[in-house]
Amino acid sequence: MSHATTERTGTRRLKVLLPPLGVAAVTCSAFVVAAVVDPNEPGHYPTCPFLWVTGLYCPGCGTLRTMHALAHLDPVAALGLNPLLVVMLPILLFWWGGAGSCARGGAGP
Repeated sequence: MSHATTERTGTRRLKVLLPPLGVAAVTCSAFVVAAVVDPNEPGHYPTCPFLWVTGLYCPGCGTLRTMHALAHLDPVAALGLNPLLVVMLPILLFWWGGAGSCARGGAGP
């Protein structure tokens, strides 16, 4: 294999890996913010429009609080706040891992 072919393959592989790596970076950043800034204390996040209008928490509100609970190793509280996210999280991680594996050139899970 020539140097030019290897370089093209490397560039192509990098372009394919960027979306899964971007998703990981954005997700980790959001998780760190939710871990550091407590969504249960007022004034840290903007008011949810759905909460403002109805007085009810939306799935996004529950997801933010669930991420905070998981970051603080409280799975019972997380399950009470948003059970769908807690159940789907391992499935999403497996799916993301498969996408990354396929992008690297593997067969995936």
